[in-house]
Amino acid sequence: MLSINTVCPATRDKLIRSEIGADDPIPDGALWIDLLNPTLEEDRKVEQHLRISIPTREEMRDLEPSEIIYTENHAHYMTARVICRTNTTVPKLADVTFILTEKALVTVRYDEPGAFTIFQNRVTKPDGCGLEPSAVIEGLIEAIVDRAAEVLRGVGDQIEEASRGAGPQNSDRARQATSPRSGLGQASSSLSHARTRDSPLRKDRKSSTACCS
Repeated sequence: MLSINTVCPATRDKLIRSEIGADDPIPDGALWIDLLNPTLEEDRKVEQHLRISIPTREEMRDLEPSEIIYTENHAHYMTARVICRTNTTVPKLADVTFILTEKALVTVRYDEPGAFTIFQNRVTKPDGCGLEPSAVIEGLIEAIVDRAAEVLRGVGDQIEEASRGAGPQNSDRARQATSPRSGLGQASSSLSHARTRDSPLRKDRKSSTACCS
């Protein structure tokens, strides 16, 4: 699915989301282009619109740690593992690629992390997000980190409750319950590091924000 977010022409203080059909062009005003389980044709449409390369699902999964942030053809790429399916018995980490260009932010994903829904609802309200690509990626990453922190708090509460009710014979089991928290913590830490490190994404955000403020 190929969705776009454009600035509301009437109020210019929020974004409007719409889906792009197979025969529809991407408008020049698209600020955030979201690819969810994209087809090859959708990938090509975005590539032609922004003159960038969209990584495949396999390429996203097989990236080495040194390759998660890079620049190509003046576009800045970052791939992160984002918490999703937290309301199920089998939560997981999903690969998401962020591509920041001068014209738009592109997100490529093959799952539906809750943070995306939260942020999408936020940007459709007045002043829910800045109106340049760098502001969109900053807001989205903050939503992802906040969601991870919320999940961690919930896991921590569950561990504390289990520990209080565990006798000596169940102490090992209570300690093992911390493993999901550890994995989620690593994901949150990774995103926080990507947000604050001196990367091309961060530099681009600073310069763009200065120009548009």
